[in-house]
Amino acid sequence: MKTTRAASRYAKALLELATELNQKDKVYADVQDALKSINDSRELRVFLMSPVVKYKQKQAVLRKIFSASVSELTLHFILLITQHGREASLPQIFESFILQYKASKNILDATIKVSTDVSAASLAGITAKLEAKLGKTIDLTTEVDENLIGGYVIEMDNYRLDASIAGGLNKLKRELITKR
Repeated sequence: MKTTRAASRYAKALLELATELNQKDKVYADVQDALKSINDSRELRVFLMSPVVKYKQKQAVLRKIFSASVSELTLHFILLITQHGREASLPQIFESFILQYKASKNILDATIKVSTDVSAASLAGITAKLEAKLGKTIDLTTEVDENLIGGYVIEMDNYRLDASIAGGLNKLKRELITKR
């Protein structure tokens, strides 16, 4: 999802306030949960985008949904965004907040694709090696892709390391085609 300039600014303001109040980690957890709730509920997304429902009604519903699961700061932020008519942008704001939070904590998202399940010990070893090499904390996500045949593919930011058998075969195929 594309992040707008307004979403980025709102996210930055929330991050700065959470940092100032020493609640950055709690707000991060809140934002992740709220974003998951919005993404998992088509009805909630439609409700947030509805121009027919007045902001006071939206605030009442959002207060009922989130008051038990998020901190006071996060709830007030959601209600303020709604009051300013930006509730449809909450997913983009939350995504931007997560990116800015991770940047402030020096966390890098990475995905490893493997052909079969990998043990937790192997993943911990891979994560440790990446962290040592890059000097950042790695948030590693695992995906199983049987088409790789064997080996692995690591993707992070704009970097891709393909150490899979399928990748090697494709590279060999391209080389053979170009040598004709």
